[in-house]
Amino acid sequence: MKKLQKLREEAIEWAKNNPDRRGIFGPFISRSCWVCNPAHEHLKNVDYPIDCFDCGHIYYKSIDISITKQEERLEKLEKINSLQK
Repeated sequence: MKKLQKLREEAIEWAKNNPDRRGIFGPFISRSCWVCNPAHEHLKNVDYPIDCFDCGHIYYKSIDISITKQEERLEKLEKINSLQK
């Protein structure tokens, strides 16, 4: 999990340092990923984050750094618990 968080932070830093390379839907370059389009296998080797406009996953250094449903649920539970205190 620490590696995933580190990659997410690096991707955010990349976006801050490269505002001119924004994608269609946000701060990362919009491309279809190699899962959705096998012809894009070469994108596993790029050094920038990719926001797949087909599946919605975000990849950085060939790793899916998308926030999972489980992480979203945990975040909501933490927020609810903090409000109840």
